[in-house]
Amino acid sequence: MHKLYIIDACVIIYLCRINKLCSLLKQYEIYLTETIFEEIKFYDDPGTGNRINIDLNPYVKRNQMKILPSRDFKIVSDLKNEIEKGLQSEIDLGELEGISYIQNNENFFFCSGDGLAIIALGFLGLSEKGISLERMIG
Repeated sequence: MHKLYIIDACVIIYLCRINKLCSLLKQYEIYLTETIFEEIKFYDDPGTGNRINIDLNPYVKRNQMKILPSRDFKIVSDLKNEIEKGLQSEIDLGELEGISYIQNNENFFFCSGDGLAIIALGFLGLSEKGISLERMIG
């Protein structure tokens, strides 16, 4: 089975900040949902405090990163209601779209640094579809 990885915005931003995005892209087939892609704008350099812009377009153009289209509103809305009813917490649209993709495709796995997204995977019985960044980059 060929594994495909949907990576959440917080993970991509962190990888840019520690200069490890390229090494991840060399090792895995990486996907972002359209919403996640649009969320990734910048990070603040911890040493200088300067805002560093993030431009993922070159990776997309070189086909090193693929963008998944936004999901149907009903699919995302139903998933949001299920998660929020069960967990009594709100979950972001980017994570919802990522989770909705892994629900419907056995080859997709999801990497997020958002605690609620990880809890939601367990709540939905999808724990085995989550992967830690630590495991991905060693």
